[in-house]
Amino acid sequence: MQKRIIAIDDEDSILDAYKTILAPHKQEIFALQNHAAGLEAELFGELADSKLNYDDEYEYELKTATQGEEGFKLIKEAKEMGEPFSIAFIDVRMPPGWDGIKTSQMIRQVDDAIEIVIVTAYSDKDRNEIVEKVGMPEKLLYLKKPFDSEEIKQLALSLTKKWELEKKAKKYTEYLEKVLISIKNIKTHDILSEKDITSSIFNEICMFLDFKKSIIAKNIDGEIIIQESKGFAKDELDLIVKNFPIEYSLKDSIFIMDKNIIIPLKDKHENIFVFAEVESFIDDTKLQILNLLTEASVELISLSKKQKICLRNEKMATVGQMATAILHEVNNPIQTISGTIDISKLYADSLFKNYNKIITSLKESVNKETSPEIYDIISTIETQFKVKEIYDKIRNTYKVLNTAVERVRRLMEKVRNFSKKKEKLDLRLNSIKDALDKTFELVNSTLKNNVVVHKDIDDDLFALCDIDSLNQVFLNIILNAVQAMKNKGELWISAKKKLKNIIISIKDSGPGIPESHKNFIFDAFYSTKPEGTGLGLSIVKRIVEEHKGTIHVDSENNKGTVFYIEIPIK
Repeated sequence: MQKRIIAIDDEDSILDAYKTILAPHKQEIFALQNHAAGLEAELFGELADSKLNYDDEYEYELKTATQGEEGFKLIKEAKEMGEPFSIAFIDVRMPPGWDGIKTSQMIRQVDDAIEIVIVTAYSDKDRNEIVEKVGMPEKLLYLKKPFDSEEIKQLALSLTKKWELEKKAKKYTEYLEKVLISIKNIKTHDILSEKDITSSIFNEICMFLDFKKSIIAKNIDGEIIIQESKGFAKDELDLIVKNFPIEYSLKDSIFIMDKNIIIPLKDKHENIFVFAEVESFIDDTKLQILNLLTEASVELISLSKKQKICLRNEKMATVGQMATAILHEVNNPIQTISGTIDISKLYADSLFKNYNKIITSLKESVNKETSPEIYDIISTIETQFKVKEIYDKIRNTYKVLNTAVERVRRLMEKVRNFSKKKEKLDLRLNSIKDALDKTFELVNSTLKNNVVVHKDIDDDLFALCDIDSLNQVFLNIILNAVQAMKNKGELWISAKKKLKNIIISIKDSGPGIPESHKNFIFDAFYSTKPEGTGLGLSIVKRIVEEHKGTIHVDSENNKGTVFYIEIPIK
C-alpha cells in the first residue's frame, strides 16, 4: 500500500516541487534506477540488468492544498475514512487564511499520529514557540527553505517508516491488551466442567476476532462432533459435519483457506478446533497475538484435565478409605442378620413340623362320632389360626430377607474390589480382538435376537495389557448398552489401530445420557438406575487409566451413546 503524504503551501511552485520529488512517474524512477545500475556496473563490474526491478520504496500518494483550512479538511476526511496521511509538510505563512501553526494545532486535534514538518523561509518563528503551540515534539520537525530534494526524500522515507512502525506498535498493543483480557476472562471464569472451559475459550476467540459464524468442535476418531456454534443454521451445521475435511482438524497451527479459518486447540488427548467464516482481512499481527490466546487456552484445557484426574484420585482415595471402614462396620451386622434369619427359619420349620405332628396325632386318636367336641376344637384350631398360611408367609419373608442380604453382600464385594486396587497389572501381549470375542460369548444369551450387533474389528490388534481387567471393561460397557436399549436395538463395536494406540468404540441406539448426567457417570456411587451401585463405570475408568489409556463418552438424546476407549499398544 502506498504511503500517503500531504503538502500544504500557498505557492504553486513549491507544491510542484513536492510532486517532482515525492510523486514522479514510474517511468522516471525506472529510468533513474537504470542509470544508477549502469553506473554501478561500470564501477564494480556487476550486471546492470540485475538492478532493473522497479522498487516502490520511494513511491508515495501525494495530496496538495494551497490553504491551511483546506489541508485540515483533507486530513480530517482521510482519518474518518480510515486512510490517514502519514506526513504533512506545512508552510508557516499562507495568507489570507490559517498560518502553519494554526493549521498544525487543528490537525493535531483530529489526528495525533500524523508526522508534521513545519517548512518556512523565515526565522521569525522560534522552534520552541512552535513546539509549545503544536505539541508532541516527538512528531514535529522544523525545515527551512530552500530545501534540498534529497533532504525531502530522506525525511519522507524516515518519517513514513516511523509512522508505519508506530501504527503497528499501537495495533500490536491494542491486540495484546485485548487478548490478555480474554485470557484473564477464561482463567477467572467460574468454570464447572471441561465443556464450560471450551465454551468460555470459544466465546473469547469469537470476540477477539469478531466472528459472526463459527463453531467449536472435536475430531473423535475421524468423526466431527460440534460442541457449540454461533450464527450457523442447522442445515449449514449438517453440511459442515458432512463435508469438513478431517485433515483440517489435525493441523498444528492456525491457517486460513479461502474465507475460512481453522484455529487448533490441540492437546495430547483430543483434536479440538474452532472453525469460522472470515468476513474481513485478519492481519499477521493479529494472528500472532491470537497464538498467545490459543496457547493459554490449550494450557488451560490440559490443566483442567489434570486437575480433574487429581480431584478424582483424591476422591477415589477417600472413597477407598471410607469403603474399608464401612465394610468393617457393616460386615458384623450383616453376619448377625443373616444368622438370625437362618435360625428364625429353622425355628419356624421346627414349629410347623411339630404342629403338623400334633394335629395329625390328635386327628388319628379322636373319632368325630365318639368325641365330636374335641374334633371340633381341632378343626377350629386349623381354620381360625391359619398356621399353614402364616408359615408360608414366614418362608416368603425369609426369601425376601435372604435376597436383600445377598444383595448387600454383592455390593460389599463390589466396594471391596473397588477399594482394593491391583498392586500390579498382569501385563502381557494379548489380542484385543480375542478379548472382545470372548466378551460377546459371555453376553450372547443376554443379547438374544432383539439386539443387532455390527462388528468392525481388525485382526492384528495386540497390546501389552491385563486382559482380564480389559474384559471387565468391555463386559461392563456392553451390558450397560444392552440395558439402556432395554434388550432391543443396535450395537456397533469397532476396534482399530491408530499410530501407537488401539481405539475401541462401543455404540448403542439407546435413549442417550442426559446432559446433566454426563459429567458424573464415571464418579463412584453415581447411578441413574434404581438398583445400580454406581461402581461399574468408575472401576472401568480406573482400569483404563491404569493402562495409561483414556476413556470418554459422547451421547445425544434419542441418538444413543458411544464410549471411546484408547489403549496404548505398549
